[in-house]
Amino acid sequence: MRQATKAMFEKLKKRYGAPRLAAELRSEGLTCSVNAVAKLLSEEGLRARNGKGFKYSPAGVTKNNIAENLLGRCFKADEPNKKWVSDITYIPIRGGTVYLAVIMDLFS
Repeated sequence: MRQATKAMFEKLKKRYGAPRLAAELRSEGLTCSVNAVAKLLSEEGLRARNGKGFKYSPAGVTKNNIAENLLGRCFKADEPNKKWVSDITYIPIRGGTVYLAVIMDLFS
């Protein structure tokens, strides 16, 4: 049982924990329980890989460099070149991403 469990763990690229590993062993015809497999993995010092290769972190620059709201939702301008607004977005396309930036004079 020990050798079969270790062999199956290696065959599955160390990705399966005790529940999935026990199910695979049972499908191969071995009689085992999840607890028995978990105990065996623990004794051997084997742990399944998490599988999450990318770790998210907070975007510090975008949270710290935000300009003050000078318009206060007053979007009317009495003359040109007094109030400008902008926005940017990204558009996913096949093979990458394109960005769209818009800048507008609120007078027009």
